[in-house]
Amino acid sequence: MKRLGLVPSRSFDFRRLVLHHVLDGDTDIQTRYFSFLPEDRLKLTEGVHISRRGERVLVVEPVSAKWTILAAPKKLLQSLKEGVLLGDFFRGAGPEERGRREIMETLYSRGMLSVNGFRQKCRGPIPYPEKYPMFFSLHMAEGCNFNCNYCYMDAALQGQKMSAETARLIIKRIARDLPIKEFTLEFHGGEPLLNFSVIRETMEFALHEAKRYFKRVDFSMQTNGSLIKDEVLTQIKGFPFSLGVSLDGPEMIHNRNRIFPNGKGTFRSVMKGLDLARAAGLDPGVIVVVDDPTTYIETCKFLFSKGVTKFRLNPMACQGRAGTTKEFDAKRPAKFVEEYLKLIDFLVSYKQENPEVFVDIWNINIYILHLMTPYRPFMCARSPCGAGNAIMGFSHEGDVYPCDEFVGRPEFRLGNIRDPGVSLAALIEEHPLCAKLQNRTIETLPKCKACPWRNFCGGGCAAKANDHRGDAWREDPMCEFFSGFYEELAWKIWDDRRLLDLLGQYRRYVSS
Repeated sequence: MKRLGLVPSRSFDFRRLVLHHVLDGDTDIQTRYFSFLPEDRLKLTEGVHISRRGERVLVVEPVSAKWTILAAPKKLLQSLKEGVLLGDFFRGAGPEERGRREIMETLYSRGMLSVNGFRQKCRGPIPYPEKYPMFFSLHMAEGCNFNCNYCYMDAALQGQKMSAETARLIIKRIARDLPIKEFTLEFHGGEPLLNFSVIRETMEFALHEAKRYFKRVDFSMQTNGSLIKDEVLTQIKGFPFSLGVSLDGPEMIHNRNRIFPNGKGTFRSVMKGLDLARAAGLDPGVIVVVDDPTTYIETCKFLFSKGVTKFRLNPMACQGRAGTTKEFDAKRPAKFVEEYLKLIDFLVSYKQENPEVFVDIWNINIYILHLMTPYRPFMCARSPCGAGNAIMGFSHEGDVYPCDEFVGRPEFRLGNIRDPGVSLAALIEEHPLCAKLQNRTIETLPKCKACPWRNFCGGGCAAKANDHRGDAWREDPMCEFFSGFYEELAWKIWDDRRLLDLLGQYRRYVSS
């Protein structure tokens, strides 16, 4: 086969390189052959994002969420940006012909390059077909025995509790109204263990109702840990139950924000509860609320030293009490990016030194998964988010909300579990708020429309946008963190495949 550079007047066949590249999440693309002519016009796809570092460029196709890094001279890339004939693209290439072929093939295979206005169709993030929620958050107690500085519920020491009757009504409606085969009940608060007797009764009733309607149910609870006692652990034994404990790091860091009403730190009471749960055979997950990102590494070292390798690192949100006790300036997202990158370097080194340790840190595993595959398993990182289609929240009074983070905000109330004649399915299908939330997507959020990382982050949290910006139909308060971090993470993954070892539970989705 003669090369285009030698015979520019004849057609040119080349094999498009669609080897199963580690950065290409599509496994269903077959190798094909195409025939191009010198007069065919090449042009970068509209909206492609280009970021240069030295001789290399990061190219992102935002619609399909495909990306790559190439060694491409500025002049060559500029010609593709403006549009260039195939013959001109290869003319005078000489020894650079192979490199130009690879650039063309890589860009075309990822839908980043069009030929005469046509481009390769690439699969984007896999849409989740869920119409009805399968995760239900029950606010069992509005009060809390802690007085944390950043409490997103602004929970008081004394607060009302969900009655057993209300809990039973919720369970009945879930099991009866919704065409789902399985569901999860999460017990939330405030501090849910302040109402443990009702939790215990609710689990028994839920198992009965699930069996009655041929469904499966499991349970989870997020607790501050201080009220975990032997009698609690004994009573939940045998239930399909997962436990999450809030712990912000070593004592000095934890006690900065997580305090009792008298101002004293809660660290020791939390650790006691966590240790009891682990001794009882539970494997509690830990949620860390990060106020100061410079503590990331110190916190991880502490948790690893305690044998905790499965946890979440949640940036403190501007919600509830934090809205008046904390500052959220414009530089905050950039600081989180800077410290997150340091944490990534630390974790890569830690895994190298401790390959036998299973490290599963959410959010890190989700960020890497989104860059490496089209899968979006986490409801809060999809577009639209899971509000009203993957999750529902219930207040202690039985008020129904499209998400537990909306609980207590009247403008997001869908109704009450006691309202006659309206099923949960009807609320989801017919309530205008649910329809409006389903339309909150990266295509409708003003700032997301032009962002190259929109299909990686999903647009963020409507509740956090509402509390921080006064408008749920705005971007997430940490928008600049997501866009900045995804870009930096892409460069890191390209240069160091060891980052794949940080995927934790999602490692099986990405080939080596």
